[in-house]
Amino acid sequence: KYDIPVVMQTVGFGHTPWHIKGVTKSLSNAYRRHGVSAPPRDLAWIDVTPPSMSILQNDGEPVISMQYVPYNGGAVWEEWWERTPDRKRLLVSLGTVKPMVDGLDLISWVMDSAGEVDAEIILHLPANARSDLRSLPPNVRLVDWLPMGVFLNGADGFIHHGGAGNTLTALHAGIPQIVFGQGADRPVNARAVVERGCGIIPGKSGLTSSMINTFLGNRALREASQEVAAEMAAQPCPTEVAKKLIAMLQHG
Repeated sequence: KYDIPVVMQTVGFGHTPWHIKGVTKSLSNAYRRHGVSAPPRDLAWIDVTPPSMSILQNDGEPVISMQYVPYNGGAVWEEWWERTPDRKRLLVSLGTVKPMVDGLDLISWVMDSAGEVDAEIILHLPANARSDLRSLPPNVRLVDWLPMGVFLNGADGFIHHGGAGNTLTALHAGIPQIVFGQGADRPVNARAVVERGCGIIPGKSGLTSSMINTFLGNRALREASQEVAAEMAAQPCPTEVAKKLIAMLQHG
C-alpha cells in the first residue's frame, strides 16, 4: 500500500514459496480490508541456516546468508552450571508448549532409565508441565528455565523436540542432537540435522539407555556438529547484513 520494501527472514529450515503463498491466502480478507491486493515482492530473503544445510526455496528473490545468533535472555550464573570434568552432560528439553499439550511420553526414559547412563542429565521442564512427572534418578537435575545459548556451550549432547530455535542453537554450539521432530516444522529441522550428520532421530522404540550411551560416545556426530558451528561462525553477522540491505535500497 505504501510501497515499503519487505525483507523475509527465515526461522528454521522449512521455508518454501508454498508456505508464503499459504500465509498470503489466509490473510486475503485483511488485504482487501486495507486495500492491498497482495504483499509486495520481497527485496530479499535472509537465510539463517548453515549454508551446507540450507534447503531454502523461493521464487527468485535474492537470498542473503546471515549468522544465527542465539539469544534466550539472561540469567544469574549458578554454581552447578560448572561442569564436572570427568562426566558428560546431557540436556533434555521439549520446549514450553509440547509437554503441556502432549504430555511426557517422549521422555519417559528420563524417569525410568536415565540412571543407566553415565552422565549428568539436565531436564528442562516448565513448572506447568510437570503433572505427569514421577521421581527422577539421582543423576537427573530438574530445571525450570535455562538460557540455552549459554548453557549448551558446556554440554555433550542435546535431546529436544525439534523446534527451530533449539535446533539452530545446538548447531551454533557444535553440540550433537537427538531430535524427535514431530509436528509443525520439526520434521524438516530434524531431517536437516540427521542428513548433515549432526544428530539422530529416535526409532519406534523411542529413547533407550543403550542409544543414549552410544550417542554420547559418537565422535563422528560431534565432529560434524563442530564443523557446522565453525561454518556458522563464518557467516555474515546481522550488522553486516543490515549494511548490505541499506546498500540494496540505496542502489535499487
